[in-house]
Amino acid sequence: MSGGFTAKVRGRYSYSVQEGIQKWKFPSLLLAISLLCASTIQILIPGLKNVAIDDGVRRLEDAPFPFIRETSEPIREYRVTAEIDRGPYQFTKLVLLPTLCLTSANVNGQPLTFNEPGPLGHCDYINGYAISLPTGTPAAQGNLLHLEAKVSSSYYIFGLSVRPPPGNPLVLVLKLIGIATLTAGFYFSLRRLHFSRPISLILVGALPVQLLYLLHTPVIERTYDVLGHLQYVEYIADHFSLPPSDFCHECYQPSLYYLTAAPVYSMARAMRFFDSSVALQFFSLAWFWVFIVMSARICLLWLPKKREAELAIALIAFWPGGFLHSARVSNEIALYAFFATCLYFVLRWWETGSRGHLLIAATVAGCGVVIKATMIVLIGTIGILILSRILRDRHTGTPKSSYVLPILPMFAGVAAYVALSFFRAGALPATWRDWRSVYVGNNWMYLDPSTYVGNSWRQYLLLDTASYFKLPFVDSTRAGTGRGYFWNYVLKSSMFGDFDWFHKPVERVLALIMSPLLLALVVLFWVGVVRNLRRPNLHSLPLLVAVLLSFLSLFAHRFYLPYSADNDFRFIYPVLTPIVLLMIEGTRNIRGASTLCYLFCGLSAAFYLSV
Repeated sequence: MSGGFTAKVRGRYSYSVQEGIQKWKFPSLLLAISLLCASTIQILIPGLKNVAIDDGVRRLEDAPFPFIRETSEPIREYRVTAEIDRGPYQFTKLVLLPTLCLTSANVNGQPLTFNEPGPLGHCDYINGYAISLPTGTPAAQGNLLHLEAKVSSSYYIFGLSVRPPPGNPLVLVLKLIGIATLTAGFYFSLRRLHFSRPISLILVGALPVQLLYLLHTPVIERTYDVLGHLQYVEYIADHFSLPPSDFCHECYQPSLYYLTAAPVYSMARAMRFFDSSVALQFFSLAWFWVFIVMSARICLLWLPKKREAELAIALIAFWPGGFLHSARVSNEIALYAFFATCLYFVLRWWETGSRGHLLIAATVAGCGVVIKATMIVLIGTIGILILSRILRDRHTGTPKSSYVLPILPMFAGVAAYVALSFFRAGALPATWRDWRSVYVGNNWMYLDPSTYVGNSWRQYLLLDTASYFKLPFVDSTRAGTGRGYFWNYVLKSSMFGDFDWFHKPVERVLALIMSPLLLALVVLFWVGVVRNLRRPNLHSLPLLVAVLLSFLSLFAHRFYLPYSADNDFRFIYPVLTPIVLLMIEGTRNIRGASTLCYLFCGLSAAFYLSV
């Protein structure tokens, strides 16, 4: 009898595995084709090896390529030597992408010519410089070509990488096939995850925009503190241990994200034909899609009407700041995924009362705080919701001890975070007198003085309408852009980041149109808040608490570190999900509100496609 039972279990398990394989075979095939297209492009690019970097003082041999390194003051120019290993099947043209400027380059002693330099010289670190390799000579027929280049930088980082030739028909075809198959693979994967056809189409509609933006955005462009994140990941990949807290600008951060990114970086570098920094950008895109998918789950859970859920999902998937963040290498993107996952299970528990869902939410929150401190917002939210449930059930005999188990993983996560902050981030007992060292290490002592804006009641209560409506972007380093006003900075940075990164006329026009539209969406949000506060049972308490605590945390961060860059919406970006849910409730029975939301989504996609 025992044998028969075992055989039955094995049969069911074997059937479920076979069924799962059949179910995911087609999406997996499409994703594999997309990966094959990307790999083919990289294989066709001639590889560089035996890379050496000489700054006139010291020489770094066998540097991993591509590389981005910190500058050694006061040296501003670096001589890079390498061997180009070009096979007969590979491109005879390629693009050298410098960080930041390419002073000169020669192959086998023959100087290369570039386009006419711009006002700052050969400093096109977005498009790079196309070069042609020698052909038809013995040196070019299977032998190594010798490259010498001089890279200069007025910034604190420098680097060099190689890209495929622009306008090459084969590259364009492979990119189009890769994007199409990846988009189709995501669509069928979403369908397998039981998303409806309209919602799946809405979600995958954002993917081509994200991919095109990523492919046109080098790892150093439109991002924050990227050198520190790369150095953190590279140190783990090279030394199999965590870096000292003073090794890089971001090394005070908790380590969970970097421990997951290091294997991706190592594998890309070991394969040689994959650009390791681009691999990390796609790793960020994967994390961002976890955020989008879990946010979509939240919308379907919370909004009873199909059209409302579709509108909310469209706003989250096409929110302008999302395109910006999806290509950034940062621990914040992983945090967004953990935040949305945790919030989903919090809302499931709030709806059903299931302690299992509460335990999952608490575990995700405990892990999330070891990615970034922002997860403490949701830990606080869970704590307040537990207290509200205890007060509600105090006469029903529900034991309070049943909430002890869910609290433990959150306590463990906070304890691990505090330990890492005190003993890794330079916040040792000697510096405990300044609590800022607990969550930003000692970096607060090195903030750019030019970004100091101080504190006044006007900055937190008023919107500087002149700069908001007349200037398309906010800039943390440029006065007169509204950088000192809390709400100017939050609203603008939620769409375009906190630097004037976009210079095309069409981008500036679109930004000036989207700014008043965003204010209209804010009005809808407040309508939704008022409608929820009028309900007797406060069904939306988790959303309200999460939004309130998120903005209070950003307010406190900006108040105690009164520098413009500490006002960025990216710090609390995942709170966009509950904001959108309340916004959608505000659209009910308001004519034209849904059209306004879809218009905002369309303009957002157009803006980032124009980049």
